[in-house]
Amino acid sequence: MTKDIALVREQEAAKSKERIAQLKTTEQVGYKPFKAVPQPTAQAAPQEQTAALPAQSFMLKRVPSVFEKVFVRIVVAAVIVFALLNLVALAVWLFF
Repeated sequence: MTKDIALVREQEAAKSKERIAQLKTTEQVGYKPFKAVPQPTAQAAPQEQTAALPAQSFMLKRVPSVFEKVFVRIVVAAVIVFALLNLVALAVWLFF
């Protein structure tokens, strides 16, 4: 049984070596690495850089209202209080 398993492993290893040998290298495929994107120089004016960008990229973020801020804080506080109450209940159940 172990000899059969060893034989099968050797056959699989030989097949995988053949597959690896058939793979083409990057030179054979004609792969050329990408050129690095030139970084803008500090001498370029900021107005020139922003003029090239589309107008949609300047969408302003909406400022949350006071109600939204308070609501989020209340929900976070409620989750924390709920977790603490569960910890207290677990401690009471385990130790008393």
